[in-house]
Amino acid sequence: MFNRELCTRVLQVAGSVVLCSYAVASQADPVSLQGVCHLRSLVGTAKCDLFYTLSDDFLDPGSARKSKVLVDGNIVAIYVNDISNPVDFAIPQVSGSVEVSCGAPHVVTAFVADLSSASSPYVKKGSLPSVACPALP
Repeated sequence: MFNRELCTRVLQVAGSVVLCSYAVASQADPVSLQGVCHLRSLVGTAKCDLFYTLSDDFLDPGSARKSKVLVDGNIVAIYVNDISNPVDFAIPQVSGSVEVSCGAPHVVTAFVADLSSASSPYVKKGSLPSVACPALP
């Protein structure tokens, strides 16, 4: 009886440690990717612009050595930070727009390489669902 209670308690503590570690790790890098699509013109052929922005925690902003944004698998933006005088808090500087087809969903993904090491790999940031652009009325 005592062994069963001890094992149960050990499993509860271990589960709590794992969940707390995961929660802390997921909050350590709160980079967000945002996207919005606007219908720019109805005259002639419809044109839509997809605006994207990377943002992070205001109280603890992140830095990037390099970053890139892809729309539908095509690179639309590349950010490169200075090697000798890097800019801290560089993640919010990655934003822009690209012309896309109207009436269709578009996949936006962002990758950021950390400023801490010159050999740090790109890591996917944010979790943005497909951005649906408006169709012609």
